[in-house]
Amino acid sequence: MAGMTTIRPARDDEAKELPDIEQSAGLAFRSIPDLAWIAHGMPVSRRCAMLLDLARI
Repeated sequence: MAGMTTIRPARDDEAKELPDIEQSAGLAFRSIPDLAWIAHGMPVSRRCAMLLDLARI
């Protein structure tokens, strides 16, 4: 099974690191014109955190 990648769910203690990881991963899309917007958007985990904060108000 060479070349297989396993992606596991993030743990709660890793949540603070996710926006930086997502932003770094998004940079790979800058060279693909139709997907470049991914590199410039706010990381999904940061948007979700903002929405959760708003829901608590």
